[in-house]
Amino acid sequence: MGETENTRLMQRIFAGLAEEDGRPLAESLADEFTWTIIGTTIWSGSHEGKQTVLNELFRPLLATRTAGFARSKTENCKH
Repeated sequence: MGETENTRLMQRIFAGLAEEDGRPLAESLADEFTWTIIGTTIWSGSHEGKQTVLNELFRPLLATRTAGFARSKTENCKH
Protein backbone atom coordinates (compact mmCIF):
# COMPACT_ATOMS: atom_id res chain seq x y z
CA MET A 1 0.00 0.00 0.00
CA GLY A 2 1.40 3.36 -0.98
CA GLU A 3 1.42 6.53 1.09
CA THR A 4 -1.66 7.99 -0.64
CA GLU A 5 -3.65 4.77 -0.21
CA ASN A 6 -2.60 4.53 3.43
CA THR A 7 -3.60 8.15 4.05
CA ARG A 8 -7.03 7.57 2.49
CA LEU A 9 -7.52 4.41 4.53
CA MET A 10 -6.67 6.20 7.78
CA GLN A 11 -8.97 9.10 6.88
CA ARG A 12 -11.80 6.63 6.23
CA ILE A 13 -11.13 4.81 9.52
CA PHE A 14 -11.05 8.00 11.59
CA ALA A 15 -14.11 9.42 9.82
CA GLY A 16 -15.96 6.23 10.69
CA LEU A 17 -14.84 6.33 14.31
CA ALA A 18 -15.93 9.97 14.56
CA GLU A 19 -19.42 8.80 13.54
CA GLU A 20 -19.23 5.83 15.97
CA ASP A 21 -18.84 3.42 13.04
CA GLY A 22 -16.07 0.91 13.67
CA ARG A 23 -16.65 -1.02 10.45
CA PRO A 24 -13.88 0.70 8.45
CA LEU A 25 -11.40 -0.14 11.22
CA ALA A 26 -12.61 -3.73 11.56
CA GLU A 27 -12.55 -4.25 7.79
CA SER A 28 -8.98 -2.97 7.57
CA LEU A 29 -7.58 -5.44 10.11
CA ALA A 30 -5.59 -8.38 8.78
CA ASP A 31 -6.90 -11.81 9.71
CA GLU A 32 -3.64 -12.69 11.46
CA PHE A 33 -2.21 -9.95 13.66
CA THR A 34 -1.58 -9.28 17.33
CA TRP A 35 -2.95 -6.30 19.30
CA THR A 36 -0.93 -5.82 22.49
CA ILE A 37 -1.93 -3.57 25.36
CA ILE A 38 0.80 -3.08 27.92
CA GLY A 39 0.18 -2.51 31.61
CA THR A 40 -1.83 -4.21 34.30
CA THR A 41 -5.41 -3.42 33.33
CA ILE A 42 -8.06 -6.02 32.60
CA TRP A 43 -7.46 -5.28 28.90
CA SER A 44 -3.67 -5.74 29.10
CA GLY A 45 -2.10 -8.59 27.18
CA SER A 46 -1.76 -9.83 23.64
CA HIS A 47 -4.88 -10.49 21.60
CA GLU A 48 -4.10 -12.62 18.55
CA GLY A 49 -6.13 -12.72 15.35
CA LYS A 50 -8.84 -10.49 13.91
CA GLN A 51 -11.79 -12.45 15.33
CA THR A 52 -10.20 -12.62 18.79
CA VAL A 53 -9.55 -8.87 18.79
CA LEU A 54 -13.07 -8.09 17.61
CA ASN A 55 -14.82 -10.53 19.96
CA GLU A 56 -12.67 -10.44 23.08
CA LEU A 57 -11.34 -6.87 23.03
CA PHE A 58 -13.36 -4.48 20.87
CA ARG A 59 -16.83 -5.86 21.66
CA PRO A 60 -16.36 -5.70 25.48
CA LEU A 61 -14.73 -2.26 25.22
CA LEU A 62 -17.62 -0.98 23.12
CA ALA A 63 -20.14 -2.43 25.57
CA THR A 64 -18.37 -0.65 28.44
CA ARG A 65 -18.34 2.63 26.53
CA THR A 66 -21.98 2.29 25.49
CA ALA A 67 -23.09 1.42 29.04
CA GLY A 68 -21.26 4.46 30.40
CA PHE A 69 -22.86 6.70 27.78
CA ALA A 70 -26.34 5.37 28.53
CA ARG A 71 -25.76 5.76 32.28
CA SER A 72 -24.53 9.35 31.92
CA LYS A 73 -27.54 10.24 29.76
CA THR A 74 -29.88 8.76 32.37
CA GLU A 75 -28.11 10.45 35.28
CA ASN A 76 -28.33 13.84 33.57
CA CYS A 77 -31.97 13.43 32.64
CA LYS A 78 -34.38 15.86 34.32
CA HIS A 79 -37.60 14.22 35.53
